[in-house]
Amino acid sequence: MGDDEEHRNMLKRESVILLGDSMGDVTMGDGGPFPPSTILRIGFCNKDLDANLDNYKRAFDCVILNDGSMAPVVTLLEGVIGQ
Repeated sequence: MGDDEEHRNMLKRESVILLGDSMGDVTMGDGGPFPPSTILRIGFCNKDLDANLDNYKRAFDCVILNDGSMAPVVTLLEGVIGQ
């Protein structure tokens, strides 16, 4: 499969796991020529928890605090790939 075809196939994926560490990252999966129908947004709230946590909780489906462990992400991926 050529790079162009692989890229087109990637753009047509229906589900996306989005990892972000700022509020601007929330919309990374939106739009484009083939927007995914399902986006699981995981946010990393590392700064100013008192000021930012409520916004992160509203914007992301899951929030990991203070440079926390990637274990929840790994567990999710293991479930997706069937391990």
